[in-house]
Amino acid sequence: MMIEELPCDDDPNGLMVGRSIHLDTNATFGTAMAEARLKHLDLAISVYRDPDRAARMTDSLRNGQGSVCNVPYATFQN
Repeated sequence: MMIEELPCDDDPNGLMVGRSIHLDTNATFGTAMAEARLKHLDLAISVYRDPDRAARMTDSLRNGQGSVCNVPYATFQN
């Protein structure tokens, strides 16, 4: 599961900072939440810039479909 909070996409500086929570489990589909043991949990900050920012605003994490923007991780340079 991944949840990402995104700010408004109209910031004039061309940057967008997303804050996310990612977690997973080895429990099979349909397992009651009270019985599913957490395997992994982390927090992340993603910085999107220019075309990546626009692409992220049109992408969705809904239904676990694919990746978001195919943006490489930890590559931001100012």
